[in-house]
Amino acid sequence: MKIALLGQFGSGNIGNDGSLKSMTEYLREYAPDADLLCICSRPEEIMATMGLAAVGITRSASLSQGRSLVVSKLSRLNRIRQNFEYAFRTAKDCDLIIVPGTGILDDFKELPFGWPFCLLRWTTAARLARTPVAFVSVGAGPINNWLSRRFLISAAKGTDYISYRDQNSLDYMSEYGSAYNNSVYPDIVFRQKSQETRRVKRNARERPCIGLGVMNYSGWSKSGANNQETYERYISEMTLLARLLTSEGSQVRLLTGGREDRTAVEEILDAAKRWQDEETSSLLEYNEINSLDDLRDEIAQTDIVVASRYHNVVCSLAMLKPTISLAYASKNDAIMRDFGLQDYSRSISNFAARDILGLIKMAHADGANIARRSAITMRDYRRRLSIQDLCIFNLFLIRTQRRLDTTFAHDSRDDLRCE
Repeated sequence: MKIALLGQFGSGNIGNDGSLKSMTEYLREYAPDADLLCICSRPEEIMATMGLAAVGITRSASLSQGRSLVVSKLSRLNRIRQNFEYAFRTAKDCDLIIVPGTGILDDFKELPFGWPFCLLRWTTAARLARTPVAFVSVGAGPINNWLSRRFLISAAKGTDYISYRDQNSLDYMSEYGSAYNNSVYPDIVFRQKSQETRRVKRNARERPCIGLGVMNYSGWSKSGANNQETYERYISEMTLLARLLTSEGSQVRLLTGGREDRTAVEEILDAAKRWQDEETSSLLEYNEINSLDDLRDEIAQTDIVVASRYHNVVCSLAMLKPTISLAYASKNDAIMRDFGLQDYSRSISNFAARDILGLIKMAHADGANIARRSAITMRDYRRRLSIQDLCIFNLFLIRTQRRLDTTFAHDSRDDLRCE
Protein backbone atom coordinates (compact mmCIF):
# COMPACT_ATOMS: atom_id res chain seq x y z
CA MET A 1 0.00 0.00 0.00
CA LYS A 2 1.30 3.45 -0.92
CA ILE A 3 0.00 6.47 0.99
CA ALA A 4 0.78 10.05 0.04
CA LEU A 5 0.77 12.90 2.57
CA LEU A 6 -0.02 16.22 0.91
CA GLY A 7 0.57 19.64 2.45
CA GLN A 8 2.69 22.73 3.05
CA PHE A 9 5.58 20.83 4.57
CA GLY A 10 9.27 21.66 4.62
CA SER A 11 8.69 25.39 4.17
CA GLY A 12 9.70 26.36 7.70
CA ASN A 13 6.34 26.27 9.50
CA ILE A 14 6.95 23.96 12.46
CA GLY A 15 3.23 23.46 13.11
CA ASN A 16 2.71 22.10 9.61
CA ASP A 17 5.72 19.81 9.91
CA GLY A 18 4.49 18.71 13.33
CA SER A 19 1.16 17.75 11.77
CA LEU A 20 3.02 15.66 9.21
CA LYS A 21 4.94 13.96 12.01
CA SER A 22 1.70 13.17 13.86
CA MET A 23 0.22 11.49 10.80
CA THR A 24 3.37 9.50 10.05
CA GLU A 25 3.37 8.26 13.66
CA TYR A 26 -0.25 7.19 13.24
CA LEU A 27 0.43 5.39 9.96
CA ARG A 28 3.51 3.65 11.36
CA GLU A 29 1.25 2.30 14.11
CA TYR A 30 -1.84 1.39 12.07
CA ALA A 31 -0.30 0.61 8.66
CA PRO A 32 3.32 -0.34 9.40
CA ASP A 33 3.89 -1.92 5.98
CA ALA A 34 2.67 1.07 3.99
CA ASP A 35 5.06 3.02 1.79
CA LEU A 36 4.77 6.73 2.62
CA LEU A 37 5.33 9.55 0.16
CA CYS A 38 5.25 13.23 1.11
CA ILE A 39 4.00 15.66 -1.55
CA CYS A 40 5.09 19.06 -0.34
CA SER A 41 6.64 22.49 -0.86
CA ARG A 42 10.24 21.54 -0.06
CA PRO A 43 10.76 17.80 -0.58
CA GLU A 44 14.51 18.01 0.01
CA GLU A 45 13.86 19.45 3.48
CA ILE A 46 11.44 16.68 4.43
CA MET A 47 13.78 13.98 3.14
CA ALA A 48 16.63 15.44 5.21
CA THR A 49 14.75 16.09 8.47
CA MET A 50 12.16 13.30 8.57
CA GLY A 51 13.64 10.62 6.34
CA LEU A 52 10.47 10.36 4.25
CA ALA A 53 10.39 9.84 0.51
CA ALA A 54 9.17 13.14 -0.90
CA VAL A 55 8.32 14.87 -4.16
CA GLY A 56 7.33 18.43 -4.98
CA ILE A 57 3.80 19.74 -5.38
CA THR A 58 4.60 20.75 -8.95
CA ARG A 59 6.57 19.14 -11.74
CA SER A 60 9.20 21.86 -11.61
CA ALA A 61 9.68 21.41 -7.85
CA SER A 62 10.71 17.81 -8.46
CA LEU A 63 13.13 18.55 -11.31
CA SER A 64 16.72 19.65 -11.17
CA GLN A 65 17.43 23.37 -11.05
CA GLY A 66 18.55 23.35 -14.68
CA ARG A 67 15.32 21.80 -15.89
CA SER A 68 13.33 24.12 -13.61
CA LEU A 69 14.73 27.11 -15.50
CA VAL A 70 13.53 25.59 -18.73
CA VAL A 71 10.10 24.81 -17.32
CA SER A 72 9.77 28.36 -15.96
CA LYS A 73 9.98 29.71 -19.52
CA LEU A 74 7.00 27.72 -20.71
CA SER A 75 3.69 29.44 -21.10
CA ARG A 76 1.44 29.57 -18.05
CA LEU A 77 -1.17 27.31 -19.65
CA ASN A 78 1.47 24.79 -20.60
CA ARG A 79 2.80 24.75 -17.03
CA ILE A 80 -0.73 24.23 -15.70
CA ARG A 81 -1.20 21.28 -18.06
CA GLN A 82 2.16 19.75 -17.18
CA ASN A 83 1.58 20.16 -13.45
CA PHE A 84 -1.85 18.55 -13.71
CA GLU A 85 -0.43 15.62 -15.64
CA TYR A 86 2.29 15.29 -13.00
CA ALA A 87 -0.32 15.34 -10.21
CA PHE A 88 -2.43 12.74 -12.02
CA ARG A 89 0.50 10.36 -12.53
CA THR A 90 1.60 10.75 -8.92
CA ALA A 91 -1.94 10.23 -7.59
CA LYS A 92 -2.44 7.23 -9.87
CA ASP A 93 0.62 5.63 -8.32
CA CYS A 94 -0.83 6.00 -4.79
CA ASP A 95 -3.58 4.08 -3.03
CA LEU A 96 -4.60 6.91 -0.71
CA ILE A 97 -3.83 10.62 -0.33
CA ILE A 98 -4.11 12.24 3.10
CA VAL A 99 -3.95 15.92 4.00
CA PRO A 100 -2.89 15.70 7.67
CA GLY A 101 -4.23 18.61 9.70
CA THR A 102 -3.00 22.20 9.21
CA GLY A 103 -5.12 25.21 8.23
CA ILE A 104 -5.12 24.11 4.62
CA LEU A 105 -8.55 25.60 3.89
CA ASP A 106 -7.80 29.26 4.53
CA ASP A 107 -5.97 31.91 2.52
CA PHE A 108 -3.67 33.45 5.13
CA LYS A 109 -0.82 35.08 3.16
CA GLU A 110 -1.91 33.17 0.06
CA LEU A 111 -2.75 34.24 -3.48
CA PRO A 112 -5.39 32.31 -5.46
CA PHE A 113 -2.90 30.57 -7.73
CA GLY A 114 -0.71 29.53 -4.82
CA TRP A 115 -1.93 26.79 -2.49
CA PRO A 116 -5.67 27.26 -3.19
CA PHE A 117 -5.24 26.32 -6.85
CA CYS A 118 -2.60 23.73 -6.01
CA LEU A 119 -4.97 21.92 -3.64
CA LEU A 120 -7.73 21.94 -6.25
CA ARG A 121 -5.33 20.52 -8.83
CA TRP A 122 -4.37 17.61 -6.59
CA THR A 123 -7.89 16.71 -5.45
CA THR A 124 -9.14 16.85 -9.04
CA ALA A 125 -6.24 14.73 -10.28
CA ALA A 126 -6.83 12.20 -7.51
CA ARG A 127 -10.52 12.02 -8.34
CA LEU A 128 -9.76 11.28 -12.00
CA ALA A 129 -7.14 8.73 -10.94
CA ARG A 130 -9.73 7.08 -8.65
CA THR A 131 -7.45 7.57 -5.66
CA PRO A 132 -9.35 8.39 -2.45
CA VAL A 133 -8.49 11.62 -0.64
CA ALA A 134 -8.92 12.28 3.09
CA PHE A 135 -8.59 15.64 4.82
CA VAL A 136 -7.96 14.78 8.48
CA SER A 137 -8.62 17.35 11.24
CA VAL A 138 -8.06 20.32 8.96
CA GLY A 139 -8.73 23.97 9.73
CA ALA A 140 -10.97 26.04 7.48
CA GLY A 141 -11.61 29.75 7.01
CA PRO A 142 -11.56 32.52 6.59
CA ILE A 143 -11.04 32.58 2.82
CA ASN A 144 -11.24 36.25 1.97
CA ASN A 145 -10.38 36.22 -1.73
CA TRP A 146 -13.36 35.09 -3.84
CA LEU A 147 -11.24 33.09 -6.28
CA SER A 148 -9.27 31.39 -3.51
CA ARG A 149 -12.60 30.56 -1.89
CA ARG A 150 -13.90 28.98 -5.08
CA PHE A 151 -10.73 26.90 -5.48
CA LEU A 152 -10.66 25.69 -1.87
CA ILE A 153 -14.37 24.95 -1.60
CA SER A 154 -14.16 22.95 -4.83
CA ALA A 155 -11.12 21.09 -3.50
CA ALA A 156 -12.98 20.19 -0.31
CA LYS A 157 -15.97 18.95 -2.28
CA GLY A 158 -13.67 16.68 -4.27
CA THR A 159 -12.52 14.65 -1.26
CA ASP A 160 -13.78 11.31 0.03
CA TYR A 161 -13.55 12.22 3.71
CA ILE A 162 -13.11 15.42 5.71
CA SER A 163 -12.91 16.06 9.41
CA TYR A 164 -12.43 19.52 10.86
CA ARG A 165 -10.34 20.42 13.88
CA ASP A 166 -12.94 22.73 15.40
CA GLN A 167 -16.61 23.65 15.13
CA ASN A 168 -15.75 27.04 13.64
CA SER A 169 -14.18 25.32 10.63
CA LEU A 170 -17.18 23.04 10.14
CA ASP A 171 -19.59 25.97 10.41
CA TYR A 172 -17.57 28.00 7.91
CA MET A 173 -17.54 25.22 5.32
CA SER A 174 -21.23 24.50 5.94
CA GLU A 175 -22.03 27.99 4.70
CA TYR A 176 -20.74 26.92 1.29
CA GLY A 177 -22.32 23.48 1.26
CA SER A 178 -19.13 21.47 1.51
CA ALA A 179 -19.29 20.11 5.08
CA TYR A 180 -21.00 16.89 4.11
CA ASN A 181 -20.01 14.56 6.92
CA ASN A 182 -20.18 16.80 10.00
CA SER A 183 -17.10 15.37 11.71
CA VAL A 184 -15.12 17.44 14.23
CA TYR A 185 -11.99 15.98 15.79
CA PRO A 186 -9.15 17.85 17.55
CA ASP A 187 -5.96 18.91 15.82
CA ILE A 188 -3.81 15.85 15.17
CA VAL A 189 -0.78 17.35 16.94
CA PHE A 190 -2.62 16.52 20.17
CA ARG A 191 -1.90 12.85 19.33
CA GLN A 192 1.78 13.32 20.13
CA LYS A 193 2.59 11.98 23.56
CA SER A 194 6.10 13.44 23.77
CA GLN A 195 4.71 16.79 24.93
CA GLU A 196 3.64 15.38 28.29
CA THR A 197 7.09 14.02 29.12
CA ARG A 198 8.57 17.50 28.69
CA ARG A 199 6.60 19.06 31.50
CA VAL A 200 9.01 20.48 34.06
CA LYS A 201 7.90 21.21 37.60
CA ARG A 202 8.78 24.83 38.24
CA ASN A 203 10.05 25.94 41.63
CA ALA A 204 7.74 28.60 43.07
CA ARG A 205 10.78 30.48 44.41
CA GLU A 206 12.26 30.89 40.93
CA ARG A 207 11.62 33.97 38.85
CA PRO A 208 8.38 33.65 36.87
CA CYS A 209 9.19 32.64 33.30
CA ILE A 210 6.90 33.81 30.52
CA GLY A 211 6.98 32.27 27.06
CA LEU A 212 6.32 35.08 24.61
CA GLY A 213 5.31 33.77 21.19
CA VAL A 214 6.50 36.12 18.46
CA MET A 215 5.09 36.14 14.94
CA ASN A 216 6.12 37.98 11.80
CA TYR A 217 2.61 39.43 11.65
CA SER A 218 1.56 42.13 9.19
CA GLY A 219 -2.11 41.36 8.62
CA TRP A 220 -4.00 38.59 6.85
CA SER A 221 -3.37 39.33 3.20
CA LYS A 222 -0.05 38.94 1.43
CA SER A 223 0.05 42.52 0.17
CA GLY A 224 -2.41 44.58 2.20
CA ALA A 225 -2.28 48.37 2.11
CA ASN A 226 -1.65 48.60 5.86
CA ASN A 227 0.75 45.67 6.25
CA GLN A 228 3.77 47.71 7.33
CA GLU A 229 1.75 49.78 9.78
CA THR A 230 0.21 46.62 11.24
CA TYR A 231 3.63 45.01 11.62
CA GLU A 232 5.17 48.05 13.31
CA ARG A 233 2.31 48.33 15.80
CA TYR A 234 2.59 44.62 16.62
CA ILE A 235 6.36 44.81 17.19
CA SER A 236 5.92 47.92 19.33
CA GLU A 237 3.38 46.28 21.66
CA MET A 238 5.32 43.02 21.91
CA THR A 239 8.50 44.93 22.72
CA LEU A 240 6.65 46.90 25.39
CA LEU A 241 5.26 43.69 26.87
CA ALA A 242 8.75 42.18 27.06
CA ARG A 243 10.00 45.36 28.71
CA LEU A 244 7.18 45.41 31.29
CA LEU A 245 7.77 41.77 32.17
CA THR A 246 11.53 42.03 32.56
CA SER A 247 11.24 45.27 34.55
CA GLU A 248 9.12 43.35 37.06
CA GLY A 249 11.81 40.66 37.29
CA SER A 250 10.23 38.00 35.08
CA GLN A 251 12.27 35.84 32.75
CA VAL A 252 11.04 36.05 29.14
CA ARG A 253 11.66 33.37 26.53
CA LEU A 254 10.81 34.33 22.96
CA LEU A 255 9.06 31.54 21.05
CA THR A 256 8.56 31.18 17.31
CA GLY A 257 6.48 29.03 14.98
CA GLY A 258 8.43 29.33 11.75
CA ARG A 259 11.61 30.60 10.13
CA GLU A 260 10.01 33.86 9.06
CA ASP A 261 9.27 34.76 12.69
CA ARG A 262 12.98 35.21 13.38
CA THR A 263 12.83 38.63 11.70
CA ALA A 264 10.38 39.82 14.34
CA VAL A 265 12.49 38.26 17.10
CA GLU A 266 15.56 40.16 15.90
CA GLU A 267 13.65 43.44 15.92
CA ILE A 268 12.49 42.90 19.49
CA LEU A 269 15.97 41.92 20.67
CA ASP A 270 17.49 44.96 18.93
CA ALA A 271 14.90 47.27 20.48
CA ALA A 272 15.54 45.74 23.90
CA LYS A 273 19.18 46.82 23.80
CA ARG A 274 18.01 50.42 24.10
CA TRP A 275 16.35 49.91 27.47
CA GLN A 276 18.05 46.88 29.00
CA ASP A 277 20.39 47.46 31.91
CA GLU A 278 22.83 45.14 33.64
CA GLU A 279 20.07 43.60 35.75
CA THR A 280 17.53 42.96 32.97
CA SER A 281 19.86 42.07 30.09
CA SER A 282 19.87 38.39 31.04
CA LEU A 283 16.10 38.17 31.47
CA LEU A 284 15.18 38.24 27.76
CA GLU A 285 16.38 35.28 25.72
CA TYR A 286 15.77 33.40 22.51
CA ASN A 287 16.89 29.91 21.55
CA GLU A 288 16.48 28.84 17.93
CA ILE A 289 13.38 26.73 17.37
CA ASN A 290 13.30 24.41 14.35
CA SER A 291 10.62 21.89 15.31
CA LEU A 292 7.72 21.31 17.66
CA ASP A 293 10.08 19.29 19.85
CA ASP A 294 12.32 22.36 20.17
CA LEU A 295 9.26 24.46 20.95
CA ARG A 296 8.12 22.06 23.66
CA ASP A 297 11.57 22.12 25.24
CA GLU A 298 11.26 25.90 25.52
CA ILE A 299 7.66 25.83 26.78
CA ALA A 300 8.64 23.29 29.44
CA GLN A 301 10.80 25.98 31.08
CA THR A 302 7.94 28.49 31.31
CA ASP A 303 5.13 29.15 33.76
CA ILE A 304 2.79 30.92 31.33
CA VAL A 305 2.69 31.22 27.53
CA VAL A 306 1.45 34.12 25.41
CA ALA A 307 1.16 33.03 21.78
CA SER A 308 -0.37 33.74 18.38
CA ARG A 309 0.84 30.87 16.20
CA TYR A 310 -1.80 28.15 16.36
CA HIS A 311 0.53 25.29 17.18
CA ASN A 312 2.33 27.36 19.81
CA VAL A 313 -1.07 27.59 21.50
CA VAL A 314 -1.70 23.87 20.91
CA CYS A 315 1.60 22.79 22.46
CA SER A 316 1.20 25.10 25.43
CA LEU A 317 -2.32 23.82 26.16
CA ALA A 318 -1.24 20.20 25.71
CA MET A 319 1.48 20.77 28.29
CA LEU A 320 -1.17 22.19 30.67
CA LYS A 321 0.38 25.65 30.74
CA PRO A 322 -1.77 28.72 31.46
CA THR A 323 -2.07 30.15 27.96
CA ILE A 324 -2.98 33.57 26.60
CA SER A 325 -3.87 33.78 22.92
CA LEU A 326 -3.27 36.78 20.66
CA ALA A 327 -5.41 35.47 17.83
CA TYR A 328 -5.10 36.35 14.16
CA ALA A 329 -7.95 33.96 13.21
CA SER A 330 -10.94 32.28 14.85
CA LYS A 331 -9.05 28.98 15.16
CA ASN A 332 -7.27 30.30 18.26
CA ASP A 333 -10.54 31.43 19.82
CA ALA A 334 -12.11 28.02 19.16
CA ILE A 335 -9.40 26.05 20.90
CA MET A 336 -9.18 28.48 23.81
CA ARG A 337 -12.94 28.10 24.27
CA ASP A 338 -12.59 24.30 24.35
CA PHE A 339 -10.09 24.64 27.21
CA GLY A 340 -12.30 27.11 29.09
CA LEU A 341 -9.80 29.92 28.52
CA GLN A 342 -11.90 32.26 26.38
CA ASP A 343 -11.33 35.06 28.90
CA TYR A 344 -7.63 34.83 28.05
CA SER A 345 -8.11 35.49 24.33
CA ARG A 346 -7.32 38.78 22.63
CA SER A 347 -6.98 39.90 19.02
CA ILE A 348 -3.47 40.26 17.62
CA SER A 349 -4.54 43.35 15.67
CA ASN A 350 -5.53 45.51 18.64
CA PHE A 351 -4.14 44.03 21.86
CA ALA A 352 -2.48 46.28 24.43
CA ALA A 353 0.67 45.22 26.25
CA ARG A 354 -0.55 46.43 29.64
CA ASP A 355 -3.80 44.49 29.27
CA ILE A 356 -1.82 41.32 28.50
CA LEU A 357 0.35 41.97 31.55
CA GLY A 358 -2.83 41.96 33.63
CA LEU A 359 -3.95 38.68 32.07
CA ILE A 360 -0.57 37.13 32.83
CA LYS A 361 -0.99 38.00 36.50
CA MET A 362 -4.51 36.54 36.51
CA ALA A 363 -3.30 33.34 34.85
CA HIS A 364 -0.42 33.03 37.30
CA ALA A 365 -2.81 33.27 40.25
CA ASP A 366 -5.19 30.70 38.74
CA GLY A 367 -2.52 28.38 37.33
CA ALA A 368 -3.49 25.27 39.31
CA ASN A 369 -7.15 25.48 38.28
CA ILE A 370 -6.22 26.11 34.66
CA ALA A 371 -3.95 23.05 34.62
CA ARG A 372 -6.67 20.87 36.14
CA ARG A 373 -9.29 21.97 33.59
CA SER A 374 -6.79 21.57 30.76
CA ALA A 375 -6.01 18.00 31.83
CA ILE A 376 -9.72 17.14 31.60
CA THR A 377 -9.94 18.63 28.11
CA MET A 378 -6.81 16.78 27.03
CA ARG A 379 -8.29 13.44 28.11
CA ASP A 380 -11.38 14.19 26.04
CA TYR A 381 -9.26 15.25 23.05
CA ARG A 382 -7.23 12.05 23.20
CA ARG A 383 -10.40 9.97 23.45
CA ARG A 384 -11.91 11.66 20.38
CA LEU A 385 -8.69 11.35 18.40
CA SER A 386 -8.53 7.63 19.18
CA ILE A 387 -12.03 7.32 17.69
CA GLN A 388 -10.87 9.04 14.52
CA ASP A 389 -7.81 6.79 14.42
CA LEU A 390 -10.09 3.76 14.22
CA CYS A 391 -12.42 5.46 11.73
CA ILE A 392 -9.62 6.17 9.27
CA PHE A 393 -8.29 2.65 9.77
CA ASN A 394 -11.69 1.11 9.00
CA LEU A 395 -12.72 3.49 6.21
CA PHE A 396 -9.46 3.59 4.30
CA LEU A 397 -6.60 1.42 5.47
CA ILE A 398 -8.48 -1.88 5.69
CA ARG A 399 -10.57 -1.22 2.58
CA THR A 400 -7.57 -0.13 0.57
CA GLN A 401 -5.67 -3.27 1.53
CA ARG A 402 -8.68 -5.41 0.61
CA ARG A 403 -8.93 -3.62 -2.73
CA LEU A 404 -5.27 -4.35 -3.39
CA ASP A 405 -5.74 -7.97 -2.38
CA THR A 406 -8.95 -8.59 -4.34
CA THR A 407 -8.88 -5.82 -7.02
CA PHE A 408 -12.35 -4.70 -5.91
CA ALA A 409 -13.12 -0.99 -6.37
CA HIS A 410 -13.16 1.06 -3.18
CA ASP A 411 -16.52 1.90 -1.60
CA SER A 412 -18.50 4.87 -2.86
CA ARG A 413 -18.02 8.29 -1.32
CA ASP A 414 -21.45 8.11 0.36
CA ASP A 415 -20.28 5.12 2.43
CA LEU A 416 -17.24 6.95 3.76
CA ARG A 417 -18.57 8.23 7.05
CA CYS A 418 -16.97 8.32 10.47
CA GLU A 419 -19.67 8.15 13.13
